[in-house]
Amino acid sequence: MNIRKSLAAAGTLAAALALTFTTAGSAGAAGLGHEFWNSDDRYPGSAYFVLKNDSREAGRVYWIADPGHFGRNFGDSVYVSDTRSDGYSVRGQAKTIEGGKMLWNASTAGKTAPASARSTDNVKEGTYIFFRGCLEKKGVSYGCTPWRVGRA
Repeated sequence: MNIRKSLAAAGTLAAALALTFTTAGSAGAAGLGHEFWNSDDRYPGSAYFVLKNDSREAGRVYWIADPGHFGRNFGDSVYVSDTRSDGYSVRGQAKTIEGGKMLWNASTAGKTAPASARSTDNVKEGTYIFFRGCLEKKGVSYGCTPWRVGRA
């Protein structure tokens, strides 16, 4: 294999690795991406995704263990924010690892950006959960992040 082919293959692999969304449909999926951030020590178990569409921030999905730090709700929350008026809505979901029961499902669907939504439920402290973020348009999912681990 010559150097050009090697570089082209490496570029293709890098592009494939950079597209970390799992897609439910092909329409618009090529522009989707995300960044994942763990919280600092003040909020153990909490983390968030920055969802991107065409390399620009489209919204955020937060897993917030004990959100009393962020408002008056008690329990554990998925909080979503849609930061762009691009026709997409942001959905955040979380489920328990043991049993896979979906307890949190928040969406900005039907709201005009900038918009936010929250889903709150309380589980036993230390419970591990999976959470993810998705971009949707008119009820169709255009892609979701991989499930990531958080803790209540």
